[in-house]
Amino acid sequence: EVTTAKMATDPTNASNLSSGSVPLAQLGNAPATDTSGIEDDIALLGFKVAANGSLAKYNLVDQTVDAFETEGGIDTSTSTDEVYNAAGNYYSCVGSETLLTQGGTAPTGIADSMLSISGFSNWTVATLNDIAEGGSGLLADGVAAGSYVMLDLGASNEKNITKAGMYYQNTNIYCQFDSVEWSTDNVSYTSIAFSSNIGGNPSAAGRQQSNSFTGPGAKRYWRLIKSNSATSGSWMSSLQWFHTPINATMNLVSNSTTAEAVPTKGDLVMTYTNGIGTATINTDIKGYVSRDNGSTYTEGTLVSQGDTGSHEIVSFHDLDISGQPSGSTMRYKIGLENQGLSKETRIQAVSLGWS
Repeated sequence: EVTTAKMATDPTNASNLSSGSVPLAQLGNAPATDTSGIEDDIALLGFKVAANGSLAKYNLVDQTVDAFETEGGIDTSTSTDEVYNAAGNYYSCVGSETLLTQGGTAPTGIADSMLSISGFSNWTVATLNDIAEGGSGLLADGVAAGSYVMLDLGASNEKNITKAGMYYQNTNIYCQFDSVEWSTDNVSYTSIAFSSNIGGNPSAAGRQQSNSFTGPGAKRYWRLIKSNSATSGSWMSSLQWFHTPINATMNLVSNSTTAEAVPTKGDLVMTYTNGIGTATINTDIKGYVSRDNGSTYTEGTLVSQGDTGSHEIVSFHDLDISGQPSGSTMRYKIGLENQGLSKETRIQAVSLGWS
């Protein structure tokens, strides 16, 4: 009897594997799969869903998504210096609009010597703040186009002006300021268009004319300009300037979300825009993850992932949080630093994931 020996199947030839399974230990040479790009795309899709549906912070499996359609996803009790912009759906260090000058009395740090007049021959600095009932009127007839009132805040006292205007008592006037300009050297000026206007040619006493605009950041010199000639009447007014301060730092802390198991890794995807200046990631803008309800945070190294056309995208993945005290109460923290005169960073959306 002749016995024919069977040749062993060559396991290195994948075409010989028609059935069965390969032990995991035999797959040691299989390349690792980098899913970070997919995770970024999932987060971006989540932001789109939130924006399109005007959704508050919501949860996926092992992930939260917040495009800041509301303030509901942020813990305001532990966040610091965060300011929510409802029109733009973002957080930044920009504070609330504040009155800088007010008629009747000169506020601290704002003296008559800081104001100058050009083209208003019958105006004086001393009477610009005169709004007392029955006081002398400031004649407005014949004021030429190009005339201006200027505010010089002085070196190291620059402000981000965002609204300027006047109060007045007389009903028979038409002396509206038509534009605002700023300068750093009192030589070269840049004009800013008004975004809204209250008042104008009033029909009743006590009307306010107030012009709002987007401030370019803190500047020293500001001018209110007449682009056409004033006509009709005399009036008295209180010239006013409003500014919007910018805090130096911000810590934006999310509300907590409970994970199904104790995580050992954290992922964060974030979009932001540069309102003023340009932020440097991991210096001006930082990201942190906590698994013990914010008692302990681990900072991740943010990496640029390009942009969405209008928003910058940054992320980190597989951040090791296993050294934190054991817990499953997840939070993120976004830190802003070096904000102020020339830099305002806006946090547009954040997604936190874990595994």
